[in-house]
Amino acid sequence: MSKKKSVASKRRRQRNRRLLQRGLLSFDRLEDRNLLATFIVTSTADVGAGTLRTAINAANLSPGADDIVFARQLSGAININSQLPTITEDLTIFGPGRDVLAIDANQQSRVINVEG
Repeated sequence: MSKKKSVASKRRRQRNRRLLQRGLLSFDRLEDRNLLATFIVTSTADVGAGTLRTAINAANLSPGADDIVFARQLSGAININSQLPTITEDLTIFGPGRDVLAIDANQQSRVINVEG
């Protein structure tokens, strides 16, 4: 750090300290913030990296609201062999539409459960 920057930084700290002591400068504590996480499904497989199952598990582990988005190149059907993980938090799933991509549950019922 150059000497000029060091001196300017020191002066700024001293000025802020004086303002705080006089009550002219105050700070408000903000509430905790969680960033929205987006998980991208890149595979039509049932299990493994990039699958809907993996994305739901990751979203459940991420605090706060999340999004799941399907990669543009995906089409056809996602064949589900067993129930997907229960969705336990706020989650929005964005898909390309049923004409492009579908979930085939192999005649199982309640493949997607939402808790809460």
